[in-house]
Amino acid sequence: AVRDELERYISFWETHAPGMHGGGKYGSIKKVLLCGGDSNLPGFPEYLSHNIHIPVEHGNVWTNIVSFEDYIPEITFRESLTYGSAIGAALRTFTI
Repeated sequence: AVRDELERYISFWETHAPGMHGGGKYGSIKKVLLCGGDSNLPGFPEYLSHNIHIPVEHGNVWTNIVSFEDYIPEITFRESLTYGSAIGAALRTFTI
């Protein structure tokens, strides 16, 4: 189901006129980033990548939160993926 949904989103993105919904304006999709607890399923990124023909990898949920040079969170990378939605929602509350 996830693969099929991804294929629909990719098709939508790449078949719309430049500037509409991002299609063409930013180019084609070069990579898919996964987060969330289910992204930890063994072989899941490889399965998706093989089927949609685009590189798929786990996203780093800490990218816009901390620098690993200054601080390393006390949870594993795989465990951090389960907090992706919560971290993203928290980031939306900050305005620059």
